[in-house]
Order: sequence, then structure tokens, then C-alpha cells
Amino acid sequence: MEQIKNVVYGEYCIDFTKGGVVYNANDGFYEISGYTKQDVEDGVVNFFNFVPDEYREQYDALVNEAVKNDKPALIQHPFIKKNGTVIYVLCLGCIKKNSNGERGWVIITDHTEHMNLISKYNSSITELDSLTSIVPGGVVIFSVDENDLTVFKSNDEFLNMLGISGDITGKSFSEYISQESFSVLHKRICISVSENEPVNFEFKVRTEKDYKWFRLYGNIYKYSYGKPLFYSVILDITEDIHLNNELLMQAEKFRIIADSSEELFFDYDVDTDRLKLSTNLCRYCLDYDNCVDYYWRDECPKEFVHPKDYERYKSEWQKMLEAPMRGSLEFRTKAYDDDYTWYNMSYVSFQNEHGRISKVFGKIVSIQHLKSLKKKIDKDSEYITYLLETDSLTGLLNRKAFKKKAGQAIMAMEKEYVYGVVYTDINDFSYVNDNFGYEAGNRMLRDFAKLLRDTPTNILGCRLYSDYFIGLYRARTREELLKSIEVRNMNFTNLQKENYPASDIRVSCGIFIIPDRESDITVAIDNANLARRSVKSNSSIICGIYSQRMRMQRAYEQSICSELHSAIANRNIEMFLQPKFHMVERTIIGAEALARWRNLDGSYKMPYEFIPVLEKVGYIDELDFFIYEEVLKTLEQWKKDGVTLVPISVNFSQHHILQSGFVESIVETANKYDVDKSLVEIEITESSFSGDTQALFSDMERLRSYGFKISIDDFGIGYSTLGLLMKAPVDIVKIDKSFIDNIEYSKLDRDFVANLCRLVDTAKKDVIFEGVETDKQANILSASGYSKAQGWLFDKAIPLDKFNKKYMY
Repeated sequence: MEQIKNVVYGEYCIDFTKGGVVYNANDGFYEISGYTKQDVEDGVVNFFNFVPDEYREQYDALVNEAVKNDKPALIQHPFIKKNGTVIYVLCLGCIKKNSNGERGWVIITDHTEHMNLISKYNSSITELDSLTSIVPGGVVIFSVDENDLTVFKSNDEFLNMLGISGDITGKSFSEYISQESFSVLHKRICISVSENEPVNFEFKVRTEKDYKWFRLYGNIYKYSYGKPLFYSVILDITEDIHLNNELLMQAEKFRIIADSSEELFFDYDVDTDRLKLSTNLCRYCLDYDNCVDYYWRDECPKEFVHPKDYERYKSEWQKMLEAPMRGSLEFRTKAYDDDYTWYNMSYVSFQNEHGRISKVFGKIVSIQHLKSLKKKIDKDSEYITYLLETDSLTGLLNRKAFKKKAGQAIMAMEKEYVYGVVYTDINDFSYVNDNFGYEAGNRMLRDFAKLLRDTPTNILGCRLYSDYFIGLYRARTREELLKSIEVRNMNFTNLQKENYPASDIRVSCGIFIIPDRESDITVAIDNANLARRSVKSNSSIICGIYSQRMRMQRAYEQSICSELHSAIANRNIEMFLQPKFHMVERTIIGAEALARWRNLDGSYKMPYEFIPVLEKVGYIDELDFFIYEEVLKTLEQWKKDGVTLVPISVNFSQHHILQSGFVESIVETANKYDVDKSLVEIEITESSFSGDTQALFSDMERLRSYGFKISIDDFGIGYSTLGLLMKAPVDIVKIDKSFIDNIEYSKLDRDFVANLCRLVDTAKKDVIFEGVETDKQANILSASGYSKAQGWLFDKAIPLDKFNKKYMY
């Protein structure tokens, strides 16, 4: 109340009808404003001079609002005194209109000191915000008294560390941590305040799951309302505590391992030049205890490191003491007795906070047994290499080693020599194995390997597998090179003639002349093999020579293979149908599906031009199934169109038939179409019977169980016997064209065909003849009681659209 009595307030009246002239005021006004009573009486004091221009608009708005509401206005604003000084005043005023005009009444009091206090407070708050924002970690300012720590200011990081949400300014910190933790914290801060000294200590706080550890750095900041403000930076050191505990545990583990291990651990202190060794050193007969003082000053290593290794040992230490690094070193040292033993030292050097190497830690392990083993391995390396690179039976190189060494030799070819790769196999080698035993076969392989090595022109020799050999040869001329191969082959034949007088064992071989150093060894081997295969059936040719013709044939085969997929996709592969006829009635009874490959010019490749190539590389499967699906589509279309259906036969390669899943593929494909399976005749060539007939017969039985018809194609020229024919689960036997070519002119041929057909009849199979070309042939066959045939007499294979027009619609 005493303070209120001492407040100076001024009162003045304004006449707005006279431009805002102050016409009356009290002493308080004169004291606050600096104006005098005489100034008022002289009419020089004006209301509109009290407010600075920059505040005028805001001030007028507040006054107008008060007039509008017909209420007094309480306004805090800057006020210009008579001498021009600006102070802050708090004013209460009102404006009234009456018969005397528009007049105002205002009471003011000096508010400047209060505004300065507010400014100073805001400045302090800004300063605190700045301090809490630039310091890493959590920041909190406590207001300290003897019983409590009240939060005066804190940053978000502090709240996050302790898991506190919301503003806790003005609240006791004891509400947010356990009483135990608060007591420790309060006690240490109070001691710091009383001694006016900075403080640095650790404390822990219990969380929901565990304890968290913090480190506090703090000091008195200033006093507020008589209480000290304690500025604190708090860091979460929980992870550091965990790591330190982990290090202590690791150190203990390390100590246990070091004490019980054959390995020797060491710790070198650079400042003291002391090498500390693990306590198991007692097992080593060195004249030191587990600490070696002045390790390098006294050149202690000279006493136990081998003289030839000492400089290298010392140099390695110099490097590790110059910069932090990790490394290892092998050296010989004395242990147990006066003999030197090989050890490996692994080490790591560390630098201190000044960037200087201060510590080296390491491990020393005996590697004498490894050195002994390495010495033995080095001694045996040539033999090991020999085992890895050679064929155990013949001593020649294996394929991998030959390709590597031959490739290197080709890259180093000398211009004055002719080089060639020769690919050889022994004809009828299986005859020797089957009749004289495998040891005789092995002896023959060793004989050829010796002749290959002894050939003067031979550089490298290799046994690929079984009786297949390759070699790299070199001679001054092409003729000399070929002559040496001829002599080698003849010597081998003569040697085997001595061993097996009743035999005629020869070899087939092919040669590829290396054109230049860029030649690829794999291509060279393939070309030599191609040349060998070209003369395999001709014993009069000693050695086939790879030629342009073979290259062209190979290129042609490659083009066939590369074009097949696009030819199928673009329908350049077409299905032709050759009708099957009743020879007497001359009516169509079926058809055979055949593949034709249309060229860009409209001409066609004949089957013999591409089918053997596709069979050779394994692409025949795709062709077989393409034609098979065309047959199914055709039968389905005929059924939809309501024409009289006839069965269609489709050929499958032996390569395809012998694959697992063949039957499933046939059935699954047929199930995609609305086709009676009995109208599909699966043709299997007689050559397919040369393999596993049990598996083949099983597949044929399964196909018949699904409704398919099975026929043997080209019967009589392959591998069938009457026994196989009797057992084979087939429905139709197609007699090959070669048997009826001469029946018009040869009674012997007619009798043979008649007997052959009687055998087929005995097996209860239907018969159809292939390649019937004349009426006389047809009449002879018909007279013998057979009615079914196909051949050019009736029609050749024609495109599907022509077949439909001619026979179906």
C-alpha cells in the first residue's frame, strides 16, 4: 500500500473543439510531462503532441474504439515530454460530447521503469534460450533452495533424455525422478552452490526397464529473487557405462585366455619403453620375467631374435611406432632351448589424444609346424601339380590343363613353324574292352599315349576321356606335320596288329591348322573334331583336314539352329500332309504329317537339309512338338467343320522319345484340344529299339492306354527282330520303301516281302507300305492281300490348304 501511495499520477482535460488543447491539469501532470501551469494557461500544450508519429495510427485506433463503445480507454503508450524525452505512460481516459463541444479527460502515470523491467526480463529469457540451444546435451537451470530444485528453464534434449513430456518449468524436479536419485542430485548441487565451485558428477535414474546413467556439469548462473540459479549440462552416459563394463569383462576374458593359451600376448608402453608379456611366458625359456624394461633402449630383442631376422624385426617396430597401424611379421626366435623357432607376431599400434603413438598390443604364435608343412608342400608341389593336371592312366594332360597350356603356346607361336591341333579316337575300341577286358583296353590307351608323346612334332598331349585324345603339334612345313601324324597312326596300327593279330585296330583323326596367334583353343579343338568326324567312316583317309567346306557346313548348321525359333514363330515351318490310300478302292484312309521349311524366296528346305542338324544339336524336340500341335489343331478344325475324319500320323525323333516326361507332354498337349486321341498315330522309328526297349515299351503301352495309335516307321532296315516285333506294343508296321523298289522285276524281292508281311501278320500288327510309286507295285501288294499304302503313286506331301481342298472339303 505504501508503494501505491508513492505513485505519481497526472490528470488533464482536453478540448477537442479547439484542436486538442489541454485546458486544465494537476501537479502530477506537470511533474510527469515537464509542462508548467503557465504553459496550460497560455494554450501551448496540445494533446496531439504527446504521442510519437510512429505510434499515432495505433493510438488513434484504440481511442476511436473506446469512443465508439462509449467506454473509458486504458492504454499503455510512449509519451513525449516537453523536453522531447520519450517515456512510457499508462493512461485512462474518456471523451464526452455536450453543449460545450467535444471534451476529454485523462489520467496518466509514468510506466517507464516497469517497461524497462519487462525488456530486461525478455533479454534474460533470450539469453537463456541461446544458452540452452548452443550447448550439446540436455540443459536445465534449477532454482535452488535448501529443500528443493525447481526447474527454471530446460531444453527439449533434457526432457527427451529423462522421458518427460510437456513443459515442467516452475515444477519441482523431485516429481520426475526417484527420491534416491533426487537426494543425490540435490545434495551435490547444494554443495556446489555453497562453495561457489563448478561441479562434475555422475548420477543414475531408474527407468521403466533399467537404470540410465547421466553426467552433470554445472555452476551458479545468477540469482533470481534471492535464489541461486544453477546452470547444468547433462549428458546421457548409459552407453559409455555399458561399454566400459564390457571392456572390463573383455579384459578379464583376455587375461584368462592369455594365462591359459600357448599364444604369447604383449602390451608395449611407448613412454616407459616397457614390454609387458602374458604370465604364461614361464613356458618359454627367456631370461625375462613378464615385464621387459627399456625394451628398445637396451636392444633387448637382439638376445632372442635370429640375427638374420633382427633388422626386419626392428624395421617393423619402427613403422608401427611412427603411425597407428595393424600388421604382422614372421621371424625366428629362441624358445625352450637354443634352437630358433618360427613365430608370427600380429600387432596393432594406437595413438593418444595428441596424435602420438602411445601403445602397441600384440600376439606372438608359433608357426613352426606351418613352416614345416609349407616346406613339405613346396617340396611336393610339382607332384601335386602333376596330379591336378594329368590323366592318371596315361600321364597325358587333362582337358583343362591342355587348354590352358595350348592356349599359351598358340599365343607364343613362332612364325617359321606350322602349328596344328589333332583330335584322335581309336576305332572299335569297345571291341577290345568287350573281348579282352578293361586292362587290355587300358594298355592300348597307354600305348597310344606313348606314341603321341614320342611323335617328334608333338608339343602337348591330352587324353580327353575314354579313347579320345587331342594334341598340339608343330613342324617346319604342313607336309612334315601331316606325315608325322600318318607315321604315328601307322605305328599304332602295327603295334596293335602284333598284340591282336586277328584285329585291324585303326584310329580316326582330324587336324585343324592354327592360322594365327589370335586363334581360340576351344574353337581349334572343335574344328579338329569336326575334321575327325568327317573321315570316321573312311578308313582309307589317315587324317581329315579341316577345310572351308567343313566351315561352311558348320556355319550352315549354326544358321539352322539360330533360325529355328523365328521360323516357327513366323510360320516359315509348315506342316505338309501326305495322304495314305486304300490301294484297291483308291480312297483316302489317313495322312502323315511332315515338316517343310519355307525359304524367303518361297522355295522349301527338304527334311534331310535340316532335320539331321536339329537332331544333332537337340533342337528336334521343338520341331516335333510344333508339327504335333499343328496335327491336333487340324483334327480339331475338321471336327468343327463336320468333315469325315481320317487319322494323321506324326513322327517323333528317337532323341525325343527317350526323354523323361515324353508321355506326359504328349498327353497334356492333346488334352488342350477337342480331339479323339485314336485319330493320332505316334510314329516311332525302328532305330529307337536299339536302346532301353523295356522303358520304350512302357511308354508305348501308356500312350496306347490313353487311346493313341503306335506305329513303327521304316521297319526292316533297323534293329528290330521278330522277338522284339512280337513284344512291341504297336498297332501298325510301316514297311520301308527299299523292300518294294524291285518287286516288279524280282521274284526274290516279292517272296521276301511276302514272308516279311507274314511275320508282321503273325505279330497281329496292321501293315502299310511306304514309297509306292507305280500301279504295278500297288497291284502286286494288293494281290498279296494288303490294301494300305502311301507314296507318289497316290500323292506327294502337300500343304494343308491344298490337302483340305483336294481331300477333305
